[in-house]
Amino acid sequence: NVQELFRRIKQDQPRYSDRLSPKAKLLISQLLEKDPTKRLGCSSWGVTQIKEHAFFKDVNWNEVIQNESLPPESMLSV
Repeated sequence: NVQELFRRIKQDQPRYSDRLSPKAKLLISQLLEKDPTKRLGCSSWGVTQIKEHAFFKDVNWNEVIQNESLPPESMLSV
């Protein structure tokens, strides 16, 4: 039911798997923040804000851009 889906998106809090790391849960919760003024990535430096999140601390973004890196093991096990 589409109406129920949109109601849940607007009103309910997401449930997270116990298999997710605390950093992954924090990242997802900040990306799904209902208030756009508080949502991760919605500021004037949004992409940078996301890239600097603790979840991505081991990512070398220059290598990613150049297609020279594989995802960290911690991301593969999520």
